[in-house]
Amino acid sequence: MAVSSHRSAGVGLERALHHWRERGALLPQHPGQPEPEPMTVAISRECGAGGAAVAAAVGESLGWPVYDRQLVDSIAEDSGVRAQLLECLDEKRPNWFTIGSSSFSSLEKTLSGVGYAMRLRDVLVGLAGHGQCVIVGRGAAQLLPPKTTLRLRLIAPRPYRIARVAQQLAISEDDAARWIDHMDKGRNAFVKSYFKREAGDPSGYDLTIDTSRFALAACAEMAIVALRAMQQRQVEEISRNYEATLRK
Repeated sequence: MAVSSHRSAGVGLERALHHWRERGALLPQHPGQPEPEPMTVAISRECGAGGAAVAAAVGESLGWPVYDRQLVDSIAEDSGVRAQLLECLDEKRPNWFTIGSSSFSSLEKTLSGVGYAMRLRDVLVGLAGHGQCVIVGRGAAQLLPPKTTLRLRLIAPRPYRIARVAQQLAISEDDAARWIDHMDKGRNAFVKSYFKREAGDPSGYDLTIDTSRFALAACAEMAIVALRAMQQRQVEEISRNYEATLRK
């Protein structure tokens, strides 16, 4: 299992590097009307609500890579990979990190575990700088700027989640209930410890979906509709501001 996970992470890193280089080459280089900033989908989920499946469906539909906990942590732990993540942006947008990080100045003061927190921030901000990706967990919904992030929360009733986990892991419902409690407690503690936020606070999300109420494809489609609406609003705002500047 460990070898399989290691190989999976390796493949994921190779795909990530390809995406960063491709996105870096596509960054705008013309000084005319400002380009829309790249968007990111950040998913927070209750255990058993189908976060991984919805993320995969959203990523597949958009043609965007999906960064799960394992892949984000792998990047955070590898200084060489982190450097490549940032360098792909530095060449085209020298002040991207200063601009991106300014949104987190107040949050940084509350970060716990400074070493890991800074590496995690570098990774999440770097991924968002490239944009066009889906990030699952790791506090991305709490850390990334709302202007360029669709912050999605996936929930479901406890009995539904217990039954789903029991079937997926081939365990009893009692064991599934304990597993769900353990995972939710750990995820909530991570967000609270590192970002001083409550993972279950609905005010921190743009869209919350009860996955027990809809098919997987419908959940993904709702997220994409919300993302498209945010992108359209950004384009319209840029156009208005640009036209106002020309009239001055």
